[in-house]
Amino acid sequence: MTTFRFSIAGLLAVIGTLGVAFAALRSPSYLWANVTFSAALAALVLAAINVAIGRGRSRAFWAGFLIAGGSYFAACSARPPRVGLPPARDRGPIRLPLCPDSTTTARASGGSYGWNGRWGDDA
Repeated sequence: MTTFRFSIAGLLAVIGTLGVAFAALRSPSYLWANVTFSAALAALVLAAINVAIGRGRSRAFWAGFLIAGGSYFAACSARPPRVGLPPARDRGPIRLPLCPDSTTTARASGGSYGWNGRWGDDA
């Protein structure tokens, strides 16, 4: 029975990937969004190529990667469904049910998330 070992190249790839991911989270921009989108799309294209030319267990791995990754990519890339809510500027403050006796509110007109980013601050 052999023991499982990590190679230096594999660990370096993991650290590099995590570094890029944390840099994108630290300072989000359209550039980082395009980089991560392109990297995900490139990984799916690579998986499709490996499904087409692979054999045996390798082909099964890449087929699973393509199915799972492709479905997640499609779900995240799809537009959210439109619901019949009025525009955010027409709604009043939204009550957040965090605690039964909480008076925490969020502004419906703040940013793309629908709140002003500060808990309990109505200003």
